[in-house]
Amino acid sequence: IGLIVSDLSNTSFADICRKIENLSTEAGYLTIIGSSDDKKEKTDRLISKLMHTGVDGMIIAPCPDNDKAVRQLLERDVPVVFLDRDIEDICGVGRVLVDNVIAGEKAAQILVEQGFRKIMLVRYETQIRSLLDREVGYVNFMARMNLSPLVKIVGKDTMRNDMVSVLRNAVEDGVEAVIFPSNSITLAGIAAINRLGYHIPS
Repeated sequence: IGLIVSDLSNTSFADICRKIENLSTEAGYLTIIGSSDDKKEKTDRLISKLMHTGVDGMIIAPCPDNDKAVRQLLERDVPVVFLDRDIEDICGVGRVLVDNVIAGEKAAQILVEQGFRKIMLVRYETQIRSLLDREVGYVNFMARMNLSPLVKIVGKDTMRNDMVSVLRNAVEDGVEAVIFPSNSITLAGIAAINRLGYHIPS
């Protein structure tokens, strides 16, 4: 079974990969795992390599533009399951997805229930639907509460440095709470908080 996730060092994906590997082994399968780094070209290359090794099936956290490579798998009758992310116009695949809009709403709701009103969401530049849906959920909830959403977008490759200035400006502007909608953004955010000498939750 070929398994492609965005980043094996991401603890969420690492836990999922370990569970899949255990279940595959129990069923008599070998699992071959690769990281795509959310890059279309790398994902396409991994799909092609795994397809040519003769995998019996693939589990993929796809990038937005991987539809052509996935269709080639389906044309060869390789079963495919999308994990965590979706390519909506592809039929004939399994899907294991989180409702990311609700996840974004819940993140904002928890903070509002704690009394915060000026809440910022920080994400990196992306077309990844799961991240964008979390932002939609946050914006929707803030609007329902008659609160102004505040979204900051940092560069993916410059995220650690960008995050320092975004958080410094946020504190100066009176932002009371911040939502980091993915593991990699959270790590960059905590690193920036430490560099700035700030303390969580104060």
